[in-house]
Amino acid sequence: MDVLLKRIFSLSVLVVFFLQPVIASPIAHPLVAGSAVSLKALDAQHVFQSFYAYRKIGIAVSEGSEINRDRLELPHMAIRYGEEGQNSVALFHPVKPYRTVDGVERFLVMVEIVGLEDDGSMKYCHGCASDVELFAFKREGGGYKLISSTEAGTVFGGAYGTTAIDLNELRIQQIGSNTMGFLYETGFTNQGVTETTLMLVALHEDKPIKVVTVTGDDGYSFDNSGMYGEDALESYAYDGQYRLIPSSGELYSIAIDCTGSKPDVNGKVQPYNQTEIYRYLSDKGIYIKQ
Repeated sequence: MDVLLKRIFSLSVLVVFFLQPVIASPIAHPLVAGSAVSLKALDAQHVFQSFYAYRKIGIAVSEGSEINRDRLELPHMAIRYGEEGQNSVALFHPVKPYRTVDGVERFLVMVEIVGLEDDGSMKYCHGCASDVELFAFKREGGGYKLISSTEAGTVFGGAYGTTAIDLNELRIQQIGSNTMGFLYETGFTNQGVTETTLMLVALHEDKPIKVVTVTGDDGYSFDNSGMYGEDALESYAYDGQYRLIPSSGELYSIAIDCTGSKPDVNGKVQPYNQTEIYRYLSDKGIYIKQ
């Protein structure tokens, strides 16, 4: 009798185990995990099938706000995402072609992932940013081979349930001795203060695609006139324009030409028209201001 009960208990445990829903953990994509991935076509069907099919869920997705209306015209699929298996929608953006430093054709695929409310509507709030996963491919054997991707949990930034990255606007260019990539701005507005940060994305092929903060706490642009008013003594604002400084390093140094005004060490607002240089430390994977 005891043996029979033990067998029944063991079978019950197995049944419970196999009935648990499969929740996608934020693990590395197949390339990072060491597996080769090739697709017949770079479209939503093949990308979703290869990377997201096991996360698919049967939920009707709605826009939730006017800002999401156009986004739902993109090919999309409801999925579970993240460690807790949050209901989300994966949006497939148009493929972005680019070329390597040697002029060889490459293709950048971006999948944006937006959380869903309980009613299936896309999340929308001031401090909400969508997640982004990037995949780089090359042509091979009549199809497309994955050569790099972001690691799970990579943060790009954004607001109002969207991402700061706009594939239509960004320019993919040489950003290192043998690396292509792009720069973009992300930031926030809170209580009349607007601040942006300059970010860099390195489209590596021998390791995962990486996002690096360039300007950090110094900011790329700043404006607090919404808090104090433009004529207030405490009010100041400045803007930055970046320039890449070619070198033999892994990632180029970046010059930021700043114009506007900024407080000095005594807190008095002074004209701020100078160039800041940010250098990449490859051993630490960060940019620092010289």
